[in-house]
Amino acid sequence: MLIAPIIPRSPAVRAGNTGGWSILRWKRIYRLIALNTIGVNGFNDLPIIQFNKPTKYWDGTETLSYSYRLNVSYHPRLN
Repeated sequence: MLIAPIIPRSPAVRAGNTGGWSILRWKRIYRLIALNTIGVNGFNDLPIIQFNKPTKYWDGTETLSYSYRLNVSYHPRLN
């Protein structure tokens, strides 16, 4: 059994509205999926999720974006 990091129960999550705290780069995600399907993985370090943390709250330890490589690393693999 696989456990997802988020189970979309609320309409805001299902509709892709994150309340403005993050930006999902859907076009880039789809392009990277297509490239990886044909074996091109040189662009996997590009950010696909960016977080909108106000600058005044930065302390130097936060992660302000997720790369495609990081995002797929915590999802189940397809055979």
